[in-house]
This record gives sequence, C-alpha cells and structure tokens, in this order.
Amino acid sequence: MNFESGFDGSEDLEVVSQASESPEATPEVVAGLKQLARSCEEHLRTLLRNEEERNDAYESKEGHWASHHFSEFNLWCAKVGVHGEGLRSLEVRLKDVPEICNLLRAHLQSLKKDLEDLQKPIAVPKEASLPREVSYNEKMPPNLPRETGFRYPMPNNTVQNIPNMEPDDVSSNSSLSFDSLPSLPISTKEESPKKSLHASNERDSALRRHIQATIERLHGHALRIEGAGAQHRRKRIEIYRQKPRRSWMYDRYKELAGQKAHVQFPLASNAFKDRIAESFARRRIRFDYLRDHQKKRAIQAQGLELPSRPRTELDTQPQDNISTTPQAKDDEPSSKPDQPPQPRPQDQKTVYTTTEDTKLDMDRPKSESKRADSVASITLRPELPPPPRFSGTAFQCPYCRLEFRAAEAEKNRWA
Repeated sequence: MNFESGFDGSEDLEVVSQASESPEATPEVVAGLKQLARSCEEHLRTLLRNEEERNDAYESKEGHWASHHFSEFNLWCAKVGVHGEGLRSLEVRLKDVPEICNLLRAHLQSLKKDLEDLQKPIAVPKEASLPREVSYNEKMPPNLPRETGFRYPMPNNTVQNIPNMEPDDVSSNSSLSFDSLPSLPISTKEESPKKSLHASNERDSALRRHIQATIERLHGHALRIEGAGAQHRRKRIEIYRQKPRRSWMYDRYKELAGQKAHVQFPLASNAFKDRIAESFARRRIRFDYLRDHQKKRAIQAQGLELPSRPRTELDTQPQDNISTTPQAKDDEPSSKPDQPPQPRPQDQKTVYTTTEDTKLDMDRPKSESKRADSVASITLRPELPPPPRFSGTAFQCPYCRLEFRAAEAEKNRWA
C-alpha cells in the first residue's frame, strides 16, 4: 500500500475540528490511545498466528493478508511513537497537533471492533462445507436407475402422466430431462447452507476492506503529525532568528557565505549567489538553535535530578530554642559578611574545588621514569643487526615479533 499519495487526513480533521470544542492531548487521553493501539496489535498478532497455521492453498489465495497488515500497523506505531520514550514518545508527537487525538481514538476503536468481529465468524451448518453431490448422494434410493436422469425421489404430485416404457425404449429415451424442482424440500435445504457460507465470505471480505482503509487513514494522520512537528520547529527557529543578537549573527553568516560563493562561483548570477548565502545562513542559525535548545533541556533535566538541599543546623534546632532566641532588629546591621545568593539548580553547572597556593621547588629531584613491562627493550647499534638465528622452517623477528619463513633469514638479505 502506498500511503504517501493516498489519504492525508484532512477530511477527518475538518469534521472533528467542528465537533470538538477544546481538544487537548492530556496524559489520560494519550494513555488511552496507547492502550487501544496495543489491543489492535494483539488482535492482528492473533490473526497472524491463525494464518500461519493454515495450509499453503489458503495463503496463496488470501495473499498473506494478516502478515501484511500486521507489519503496516507496526510501522504506524513506530511512526507516531506508541512504544517510544522521551522525545520519540506519543505525548511529544501529539503536543503540536492535539486536535488529532479524537481522530486517532475513533479510528483505533473502529479498527479494534472490526478485528474482534473478524475473529468471530458466522455459524455455518456442516452441510455448507461439503459439495452438493457428496452431501445428498448418500440419500439416493439404490433401486432408482441412473440412466433415466433422475437423481432424487420425486413425489407423485409433481409429474402426473409418465408413459409405460419397455426395457428397449429406456435406452432410446435416456436423454429425457426434467426442469429443476425448486419446490422440493431438499433443494431448499441445500440452498440455505450455501447462502450462509456466501454471506460469511462476503462479511469477512467487507471487514478486511474496512480494516485496510482504517490503517491507510492512520498512516495519513501520521504524515500529518510529522508535518505539524516540522512546521512547529520552523516557527520556533524563525522566532529565534528575530532576536537582536541572532539577527546580527544571521547577517554576518549571510555576508561571509556571499563572499565565499563569489570566490567559488565567479561566473554564477547574483541571484544564485544570494540563494547560496541565504541557505548557508539559515542552516547555521538552525544549528545554533538546536545547540541552545539541547543545552536548555540538559539543564532542566539536571535540575530535576539534583537532590534536595540538606538541612542546616538552624533547621535542626527545636522550635523552643527558636522562640527563645532574640530576633535581630531590622535597623541593626548584620554582623555576618554579605554572602552570595544560593545558586538555583539550573545554574549549577560546574563545581570548582578549593585551591591552595603552591611554590615551585626547582631543586626537587626528578623521579626516575619506569620502563613499561610490555615493551621489549632493544639496543640499536650503528651497524646493521646480524642475521637472526632460527631453528626449523621459521624464525621470529626481534623488532615486530612476527613469524617469518626461514628463507628470509639468509645472509644475503641481511648484508
């Protein structure tokens, strides 16, 4: 299924926007959507297991319907963040488009109901699963000749005048045929199971088509959610760029990019160079916005994880002592020196340790450096090293510790 060019969710959005007064993506609403999505996923998994248990003829006829739609629904869950956490969660995705919550709830409820109905087939009589010839040939009286064309016993009131035939005339009139007998009770009993089986197949086909259409609509709304998130980021970047300091940086970026484009593409038109400079400046401002936004979120997360302030000695004193101590007057100056205000959790980035003044001692003996145990010490001589000694068909190089064949240790190679 191609969801990129199909339903985009605009029609459903217009209908629900008129009906809903104040849409809001509350945690309770998002939790309900996740529960519905997991329930639909479980129903599709059950249909997939039932499909895998059937034979190859059924799979080739149906085309692995449950497997295909199970994967498509899982793809939708990954797009909208049903199983995601943090910035990839469903809560964050729906923050920009809260009006889609009602649409997703309606589609998921409809999908869940269709999947439940698909798992509960209509009760069909046993005769419906057997062919017409197999289910009623056993009831045929054995004395009735098959050459006459009769298959079932006929009542007396159906055919009144039948001429008496001799044995020789039977073969000549073997092509004698009669019209169908819809008034017979056997024909009525045979048509009802076939109608029930046909109705069951039609119902299952309609449910499958509706399930497929619902999943297509869900994919359309997923594309709308992604577009809303991108539009929200563009608005935030535009507000960020309009700040005085960022506006000055944007102009400098554009100026530098214009100079570089003039050097790299001297034969290009001015409009092309301006587009290059503007694209570079927008990209740099976007990077600055993302860097500041990530730093802001990191500070907020750090502030949430900081432990509470420990209780001081004044906090641990009993209430009686606090009431008996005289309070200082407002007009009297405080005897304690002015202390800096306590930093807030979001301002606490780096904690510096207390340092002491140390003097540099020039006469201090230098500590002898120890040789590493893992390095093989080799004394290099001005002349070339002698040929290595080897035994057998290989030898070990004293420098790289690799094994070489004995032919490499000949004297002419080390001369």
